[in-house]
Amino acid sequence: MTRIRQIKKFHEEIVQYICDEIGWKLKIDEDFGWEEVRIGKRIEFGLSPKDNGIFYTYPKRNRGNDRCAFMFKTGDILEHTLMSSWSEEWRKSAKKEFTLESASWSFFWGLINEDKKQIIRAEWHNMNSTNFQHALPHWHIDIDVVIKREQNNKGKDVNNQNTGLSELKTMIHKRKKSREIIKKDFLKLQKIHFGMGAWTNSTEYPNCWIVTDTELNNVIQWAIQTLRLVKHEFGY
Repeated sequence: MTRIRQIKKFHEEIVQYICDEIGWKLKIDEDFGWEEVRIGKRIEFGLSPKDNGIFYTYPKRNRGNDRCAFMFKTGDILEHTLMSSWSEEWRKSAKKEFTLESASWSFFWGLINEDKKQIIRAEWHNMNSTNFQHALPHWHIDIDVVIKREQNNKGKDVNNQNTGLSELKTMIHKRKKSREIIKKDFLKLQKIHFGMGAWTNSTEYPNCWIVTDTELNNVIQWAIQTLRLVKHEFGY
């Protein structure tokens, strides 16, 4: 369990690390009077801009309440951009103490001035307070992918070598010359928990993929390294 003053210190540290990493001035987004909620009540924290120099929005999250999402850098209004949203869920476990239930990054993609699509999510749940039987921490792929099949006008596969995965959008495209039809069937991966580490914790599954130590310093390091990973892979 974590005392209120420790949560506030945790927030000071993680906000500073994130601001140093992305170059924006941010602050903890919190509900007024959260310290006085009843025992057993769950509360959420996020991040929000500290000044007006940052572009942000409140896109629809696939899990939990909508939280502020901020972009990694400024860009043209016609450019697609990556946006990130931080969220924490705590449960009041005693008069002055709370338990961290989960922490997560949600990442969104889209044009600056249009609705964003949630594409990936990184989560770390508290194994000690849930009966969670999946990899911890883990990734989710939130965007739909599709299996591409080429078929002729009789519905038979034309060339199995063309089978593969491609991203959005689902469509039916008619080729007039060959009369072939390309159909794309959705493959949903949102329910799969892709492990981010561990695997040597045990010889048994799923314990080998579960990191149970959600000590706050570890959560900070996980949050920052996850942010760095996404920045690097998306070329920011």
